[in-house]
Amino acid sequence: MIDNKLLEYLIVFYKEGSLLKASEVLHLSEPSLSKAMKSLEDEIGLKIFDRKKNKLSLNEDGLKLLPFINEVINSDRILVKKAQEIKEKRNKISIGYTAPGIFYKYSDIFMNKIIKVEISTILDEEDNLIKDIANDKYDVIFINKEIKNDGFVCRKIFQEHLYISIPPTHFLSGMKNGVYWKDIDGQSFLLFSYVGVWNSILEKNLFKAHYIKNADKNDLEELTAYSSIPAFVTDISSKFKSTANRINIPILDEDAKLNFYIVYKKNNYKVQELFEN
Repeated sequence: MIDNKLLEYLIVFYKEGSLLKASEVLHLSEPSLSKAMKSLEDEIGLKIFDRKKNKLSLNEDGLKLLPFINEVINSDRILVKKAQEIKEKRNKISIGYTAPGIFYKYSDIFMNKIIKVEISTILDEEDNLIKDIANDKYDVIFINKEIKNDGFVCRKIFQEHLYISIPPTHFLSGMKNGVYWKDIDGQSFLLFSYVGVWNSILEKNLFKAHYIKNADKNDLEELTAYSSIPAFVTDISSKFKSTANRINIPILDEDAKLNFYIVYKKNNYKVQELFEN
C-alpha cells in the first residue's frame, strides 16, 4: 500500500516546481525529499520522473497520474473525516423536539443521571423535524403526530395537558375542576419564550390575551412565585415546579392536550437503549 504522505509530497513538489522549494515548504532536507520521490516511484512501479543533472521533473506519465493522485488524497481525507464524525457521534445524541415537555418526561436523561453522553437539542416545527431526521440531522425526534415509515420506530410515549397556574385570590380560583379557553381569554399571562407548538395553540384560542415572555426559566419561576399574574404549567412540568401560593387548574378544551411520539431509525440502538428501557 502506498503511503499517502508520499503522494502529498509529490503534489507539493509539482506545485513548487523544484525539490529545493518543495523541501522548504515540507520542512525536509532536499536529499530526503529526493529519496521519498524515488520510493514513491518504486511503489507505483512506474517511472514518473525525468532526472537531468540536478533537476527533477515529472514526465508525461507522471503528469497523467496527477489527477488520480489528487483523488486518492481527497478520498483519504474524506475517510478520515467520516471516521472522526462517527467516533464523535458515538458519544453524542442529537434531539429535535416540538415542545419542552420531553425535558420533564426524561429529566434523568437530560440531566445526565443515567448515561454520560453529550446531548444537543433543537426546538423546531414538526415538518422540519420529520424531514431532518430522514437526513440524519437528528438521532431522535419528539413530535405530536404518528408517522408511518418502515425505516423508523414511531411510538406514542405520553400525553401532556395544559393548566393555568393562578394565585388563590384570582377570580377563577373557585373553578378547580377546570376552565375553558373562553374563560381565560383576554387576560395577561406569564409565558416561557420557548414553548414550541404550544405557542400556536395559545394564539389560536387566546387571541385577546397578552403575554409577558421570559427566556430564562429560573427568572420566570421566581417572577411567577411573587406575582399575581396567571401563568401556564402542564400536568408534567408542575411536578418539577414549586406550587406554593399557586393553584393549578386544567384547561378542559380538547386541544389543551398534546400527544408526544418518539421517532428514530430502527437501527439506532443507542437511542433505543436510552429511551426505550
